[in-house]
Amino acid sequence: MATFLPLMAERFARQRLKALARVEDKAGDGVPVVLFLCVHNAGRSQMALGWFNHLAGDRAIAWSGGSEPGAEINAAAVAAMAEVGIDISEEFPKSWTEEIVRAARRHGQHGLR
Repeated sequence: MATFLPLMAERFARQRLKALARVEDKAGDGVPVVLFLCVHNAGRSQMALGWFNHLAGDRAIAWSGGSEPGAEINAAAVAAMAEVGIDISEEFPKSWTEEIVRAARRHGQHGLR
């Protein structure tokens, strides 16, 4: 885990900066944003993110996060997704942040709850 910590921190920072750019209308691409939020962000929300990215491609942006992120992705979720050809092994549990929620509200589906 310690070996990958700098990479995970960089990916999380990049995600937050992209969300902040959307909140401040600096992204300007009109691409909708979808959130998959849960408690641990270690299983179902990561699987949903994997499916969404697989099906939507670059037509939309999706992020996932948890209110109390776990330590790592559930191995059973990674294995189940691999069985259908979707690799989520590089994902990691993340906190949801105010920027991400605001970006989704601003550029995502109306009626986000």
